[in-house]
Amino acid sequence: MNREVYVPDTHALFWYEFNSPLLSRNVRRVFDSADHEHAELVLHPIVLAEFYYVLRKTGCEQNFPRYLQFIERNSTYRLESITLEDLEQLPHWSEIPEMHDRLIAIAADRLGAVLLTKDAAIQSSPRVKWLW
Repeated sequence: MNREVYVPDTHALFWYEFNSPLLSRNVRRVFDSADHEHAELVLHPIVLAEFYYVLRKTGCEQNFPRYLQFIERNSTYRLESITLEDLEQLPHWSEIPEMHDRLIAIAADRLGAVLLTKDAAIQSSPRVKWLW
């Protein structure tokens, strides 16, 4: 079965996990679709690292190992490594000023995935397919 591929950014992942009203309906639908195995969510290591820090900041860091286990056991989620090709692309994505965001966008582009993001700098890149 071919499933649409999405790369959530940290806000999308955190707001979904905590059922935040800040998460858009469109992105919530993607996560719900993934829960029913109709979409695949590719998690970038930077997103998971930032997710840990947000959990820590909110006093929930003890839940992080449980999230990692859930991701590891759930076929809807896939962890994507940073590649040498991604690093070589860094200088060519200057329209996205923040390095972490740039790496996430580069990976989404390489995978032909839609990036789930509210970030205006990422959304302004003509090379990024995004949804919010």
